[in-house]
Amino acid sequence: MHWGQIKTLFILCFLLLDIYLLYLVMVKQEEADIDTKTNPEVSIEQQLESENIVIDTELPKDPDDEAFISINQRRFSEDDLEQIEKLNNQQTKVVEDKFIISIFEEPVALPEDPGEDIISSIVQNNVVYPTEYEFDSWNKDLNVLVFFQKKNDRPVYFNQNGMILVFLDNENKMIGYTQSMLGEPSVRNDKKPLIKPIRAIKVLYDNLQLGWGETVTDIEMGYHMMLPLDNGVHVLVPTWKVTVDENKNRYVNAVERFVFPVNDNEMLIDAIETTIERVRLIEDEAELKMDLIQWLNSKIQEIESE
Repeated sequence: MHWGQIKTLFILCFLLLDIYLLYLVMVKQEEADIDTKTNPEVSIEQQLESENIVIDTELPKDPDDEAFISINQRRFSEDDLEQIEKLNNQQTKVVEDKFIISIFEEPVALPEDPGEDIISSIVQNNVVYPTEYEFDSWNKDLNVLVFFQKKNDRPVYFNQNGMILVFLDNENKMIGYTQSMLGEPSVRNDKKPLIKPIRAIKVLYDNLQLGWGETVTDIEMGYHMMLPLDNGVHVLVPTWKVTVDENKNRYVNAVERFVFPVNDNEMLIDAIETTIERVRLIEDEAELKMDLIQWLNSKIQEIESE
């Protein structure tokens, strides 16, 4: 047999081998695709396991279909203002009937290492409409207690028109707070399917918001602002809040499957800057305004310097 014929035979053999190997790869890929479609939860869990990612919490039940809701800021009524004026141990100002700024005449001490229930009880004893809010977190960088207003028994995350910020001094005594309230929600559109909690975790993983060796320690459903409208109405969308390693919060749009670009410190700094602008609207009380603005600015400088 001539060398040219031998070389051609080898080329044909290698070509057939390549075709066979390609066929095997395509079969494996098709099997993987079928498995992913028929049992996505198992596939996701296996992926997380391969990255040493642990889910150390009981996942909520799969949610029903839901609609977006529309909501705007509530203006405090005359009756509300009377209740606010009756609050003890406080020097309180209400800006444009929508925003409470209060300073405690005597700082209110927190007990050493208080639990969430203790913190909630102490704060709720010093504000109006206390049951409308739930404790979210203690931001140690800014030394601020964060409370979100609830709608449909769910928290509305970082909406400056519906939250309480309680400011603490270096001894963890409450020295003042700000409070705003949202009005009543209305349904905005037809119901839409919401992603399951395990799928929200997968969205974080796919977006590099959850990585090797991290642990999902909590997951709950709330609302996040989708967009503000020109008339002041806010559109809120059901949102999964996923807590990683107990102190890192991620927010996943439960309808459109994307991660909200939320940083807790940045959101709080924005809220404090908004508070400063509202303090400037207080009529008279020049000394109080100056003290408040200087103190709030110091909070921002502390975190920015770090």
